Amino acid sequence: MREAIQSSDNLFYLMELIKTVSIASELNMDNHLFGEKILQDILFIDNLLSSLTNQIEKNKINHTTLPHLRVLLKSRAAYKDALEEVTQENRSLFPEKNQIELILSILNAQDKRVTELIALMSEIEKINLDEVFITNEEMSILLEEEN
Repeated sequence: MREAIQSSDNLFYLMELIKTVSIASELNMDNHLFGEKILQDILFIDNLLSSLTNQIEKNKINHTTLPHLRVLLKSRAAYKDALEEVTQENRSLFPEKNQIELILSILNAQDKRVTELIALMSEIEKINLDEVFITNEEMSILLEEEN
């Protein structure tokens, strides 16, 4: 139970960090005061999402990991949106060309990971449907056993 609480708290805080990055794109802040901090947050979130992805991928991916993949997808999609906002809305936070290039490369990687997660989840859901689907022959055998 403690792990479930910790996990939900971790995910809640992760989503709050992502929101903070998103909010930064809307504000007119001094890049000398906040640019480096926002960049550090972006890198931290990126590393954390990679770590969570690796933890899930270490386990056998099946229908039991689907809820975790959904949360991961939601987090990655929100992060991708925040990165898009930062790179489109408020590039002035990152005056150095290499900073914005780094963020754009992270954004491209996020886009790829979101697409991969959607495909993986679709595949798992399809497998789950195939496992649950009962043929007419199987149904008649089950009905005969009841009688």
